[in-house]
Amino acid sequence: MSLVVLAPVARGGSGSVHLALRRGDTFRRFLALKRLRGANDDEGAREELLKEAAYAALIRHPNVVEVIDVGADREGAFLLMDFVHGVSLRELLEVAPLSTQLGLRVALAIAKGLCAAHEQRGAKGEPLGLMHRDVTPANVMVGFDGSVQLTDFGLARTHRDPRTQE
Repeated sequence: MSLVVLAPVARGGSGSVHLALRRGDTFRRFLALKRLRGANDDEGAREELLKEAAYAALIRHPNVVEVIDVGADREGAFLLMDFVHGVSLRELLEVAPLSTQLGLRVALAIAKGLCAAHEQRGAKGEPLGLMHRDVTPANVMVGFDGSVQLTDFGLARTHRDPRTQE
């Protein structure tokens, strides 16, 4: 299995996302490759990326972007996610405001994704109370097929995390 990074897709405050192609002899799939910007030597940043991957990988829901893999190579730590063929809600709103009907549809999808995250349970079945903590138009993907998916669990915390009260 090989991974070929094709093109930049997005750049955020702490990292960047690239379109990548994972391929084998008979398998090809487009994925989103997330890397932390300038943090290859920062152990704390790597730990945060691993925590994001662990939280997001728990969630299997149509309104949450699926995490496929996490790893590290010579360029540092990375997160592989399902690639959403579409645009962020931020990009969509820059073009035109949403109709009331579409706005409600997007809001409902976001709420369903957040509910799925909050209802996740840990390895021992204990409720995690996972909170996204960074729901912004930039972290909501709207697919050309009409799908709406929440992404970027980089600031997520459980209800038991003492920092949640900050």
